[in-house]
Amino acid sequence: MPTTSAVLIAEIEDAFAAGFNANRAVYAVPQTAHQLGKARYDAAVGLTYRECSFSDAVTASRLYGEAAGVSKANNLGEEDDCEARLAMLLAWVVVPNRDEARLRASELMYRLGEKFLSMGEQNLGAMQLTNGALAISEMNNPTPEQQKLALETLQHALRLRPRGSADFAYGLTNLAVMESQIAGGLPISERSSAYKSTLKKLNMARRIFTKNNEKAPRSAFHDTVLGNLESWLSHEISLTKEDLYSKAVPDDQDIDLLGLSKSQFVSAAVSNFAAVGLRSLPEWIPSNEEIVTTAISRVPMLKDCIERAERYLAASESPHPQLHLKLYSLRRTANLDSEFPYDSMDALWSTRQMEKYLVWAIKCMNWQDTSDPQSDSRYRALIRRSTECVLHLKSTWSTNDIERLLQRNPLSFRFLACELARMTEWRDAFILLESSRGLTSSRTLNDDACEFTSIRDSTTWVHVTNSPTGSFAVYLRDGVFGGREFDSLSGSTLAAMFSGMINGLLPSQISGASSTAASSAEEIAKAIAPIGDWIYSVSGRDIVIMPGGYYQSFPVWTAGMLGSAVPSGERTVYVCPSRMLAYKNARERDQDNPSSPSIQIEEASSVAGYDTLPWSFHEPRSISSIVGSGTPVTTTSATRESLAESLSNDSITHFTGHSHAKPDPYDSALVTYGDPTTVRDLLGMRIRNRLTILGSCQSGLAMNYMRQDEHLSIQSAIFYAGGELCIGTAWPVRDYVAFAFSVKLYSSMISRRVLTSEWKARSVLNSFADVIRWMRSVTCEELNCLLAEHQVDRINGAPSENAFRFYDWAAFGVVGTSI
Repeated sequence: MPTTSAVLIAEIEDAFAAGFNANRAVYAVPQTAHQLGKARYDAAVGLTYRECSFSDAVTASRLYGEAAGVSKANNLGEEDDCEARLAMLLAWVVVPNRDEARLRASELMYRLGEKFLSMGEQNLGAMQLTNGALAISEMNNPTPEQQKLALETLQHALRLRPRGSADFAYGLTNLAVMESQIAGGLPISERSSAYKSTLKKLNMARRIFTKNNEKAPRSAFHDTVLGNLESWLSHEISLTKEDLYSKAVPDDQDIDLLGLSKSQFVSAAVSNFAAVGLRSLPEWIPSNEEIVTTAISRVPMLKDCIERAERYLAASESPHPQLHLKLYSLRRTANLDSEFPYDSMDALWSTRQMEKYLVWAIKCMNWQDTSDPQSDSRYRALIRRSTECVLHLKSTWSTNDIERLLQRNPLSFRFLACELARMTEWRDAFILLESSRGLTSSRTLNDDACEFTSIRDSTTWVHVTNSPTGSFAVYLRDGVFGGREFDSLSGSTLAAMFSGMINGLLPSQISGASSTAASSAEEIAKAIAPIGDWIYSVSGRDIVIMPGGYYQSFPVWTAGMLGSAVPSGERTVYVCPSRMLAYKNARERDQDNPSSPSIQIEEASSVAGYDTLPWSFHEPRSISSIVGSGTPVTTTSATRESLAESLSNDSITHFTGHSHAKPDPYDSALVTYGDPTTVRDLLGMRIRNRLTILGSCQSGLAMNYMRQDEHLSIQSAIFYAGGELCIGTAWPVRDYVAFAFSVKLYSSMISRRVLTSEWKARSVLNSFADVIRWMRSVTCEELNCLLAEHQVDRINGAPSENAFRFYDWAAFGVVGTSI
């Protein structure tokens, strides 16, 4: 299905064709014919300008087509010029995805350039080839292949220009534009010389312009210079950090580098000293001012170029918003004072350059120093407009382009939502979070996040997430939006608890330090108790928690008063990536005919290369005995193929065995006989079962290292692919813990007639609460009685001791909803 932009581009080109076809039979004497064509051509030129509106572009395109038709009918030979103007229109018109239009413009310009060269028109050919490459350079997101072709095209076009001419200077400037863009993708050791070479080309072009008494393309020239300088300075800052950090650690101090290099350790300490076990930032760490000053000394002419650009802008009568923003960005990077150019942002907004506006808004958010953004009305408006940008791009761009936008701006949309929450713009914050959660995994990149907003229900839907400034809970209930900021739970505080190399929850899981992980989990639960208390206070019976940021790696339902309200049945808590996905999945499931109750047990307790799981081995027998003959139970050795079959057909799929989470969640996998079943595999399946139970380690863990806003785990992947409910674990669980959870869950579901009555998701949650309540209070003696009843090994422990700790029962959670 064509994108909105593709449709608009086709309409512009169709207007040209319509004008051409309507006028290719208009014959006249040569002078009159020329006047007829020129009148149309001149009128079109008046409508051809940078950031031209779509309506003007359509009108101009038809006029260019009419002029080309007159030319064709009368053999005037001006059709190619009209077509070149059409290509320029496409490069300049404002459509939702300007990259699509610029790419099409480039294709037309390349074709015309080759045509002119084949006709011996070297100058015209070079001009069109150059324009085609420049259209690529102006794209927001060109591919490396497109950039490489553009670079080669510019090099070829430059060879066609007489050296020392003004045309050669233009070609040199254009080549510098592309070289500057490509330099960032070169090996680190080659970048400094590449940036220096680009600046030399620009200075050479400036001297040639002066020699030929030619006015340089001043705005484009300064734009390229400033962009090149910022990239170069940022590169030199990185190199300087590496150099100074590696020399900073004192040799006479006994500092545990935690297996890191000196540079890595210092960099980690600067990011978050608590995460590497330091109480404060040591004085021996180089300051940012020292780093930037050293880096600036490696970038010649930096201040001269800044001053030239400032003089140019001061003397210019045009607004030049992009140039003002680039100048501001460079001054910020160089630690030079500068007032944020809000007027330039307004200018971008007025021309509806949505992606460019969004990119600069994100930079502004990262730079802003306002401790109380509510008092800054222009900053507030800028962040609110960003939400409109995201919604607009989602509705008009192709799915590939949206996905690449998210990849280029990881975390940015969540941070924008947190800024909106910090301003108490709860509705906008909620919608922005809905617009950026799990889009790739659920194939909802183009879906309207507001589609289900008007649906009122009594469920409390609450996004819990964080940014560098704090944590935020943003909810929707009965059509009312609200929220709360928890500024003591900032990104750095959470990073130390979750990712800290000393006692972090995630690193301790990776290293197998279960005692450390268990202690870390308890500390996190205490730290975030205020969030659980607040959610409890504003919610009704049913709650859906939609975790983001670090919170997707933790069972928020265990925190504060929620941790007691769930086992008691006072509150029912589901987990879901977003409200939009919950409603969309429910709507699609309503079209399916519910299958008769059946249970498929996928057993993988003794996969080669992994520890044998003795309790897991007996789960199929125990579950079958609990369920009895009322519901069909089938057991199979788990493979990727058997799982796919079960998940697409059976009411309940029960997996018992090993699983593991990975930093890249697509690689998280269930360990099955043969090849593992990865998240990537699960997302490719058509899942239609009612309940999946994953009694395996980390099956619900989204590790928070990559693709954070996808909220992607083995458990959530099953939901994304169409499953209704999925029970999984937030961290590693011991074999007997998973066994006890499973047998008690099935016992509760049998006693509550979950399997024999009309299917209700809430009934599963009631049984889940029964199990958690039992796990929180059962003694070792009582647990051993249960294990003996099922003829499996018993555990060690004093009879009256609690059999399970927080780390055991809190691991389990339910993804899915009851709508």
